[in-house]
Amino acid sequence: MMAALGIDIASISTSAEALQAEGKTAMFVAVGNKLAGIVAVADPIKATTSEAIKALHERGLKVIMATGDNERTAKAIASKLGIDEVRAGLLPQQKSALFIAWAIFGPQPSLIFAIVSAVSVLIIACP
Repeated sequence: MMAALGIDIASISTSAEALQAEGKTAMFVAVGNKLAGIVAVADPIKATTSEAIKALHERGLKVIMATGDNERTAKAIASKLGIDEVRAGLLPQQKSALFIAWAIFGPQPSLIFAIVSAVSVLIIACP
């Protein structure tokens, strides 16, 4: 989006990548068509989430996260939680289509649950 406005973000793109590697969503801020900085946000991970994912793994299930977050941020979160596979950068309708495709053509989901926050995330556990 910044490029479309003619705003160069190269000077702080490394900082944005570092924030994303920590599991944060980095957003560039511009004032008057001039880059002003970065704002980073992160959804807190519930204390019980890691335990729930571990329990799914103990049952032999694979955990897949489908999210609208960018890939770097999503992979950082998945790494912290032990999530097996990440599908990132998805719009809500793409997440729905992905689930339908898995339900019809892929391994049958044994358990489905959603983490609802500022960014919707669908996690599907498959054998």
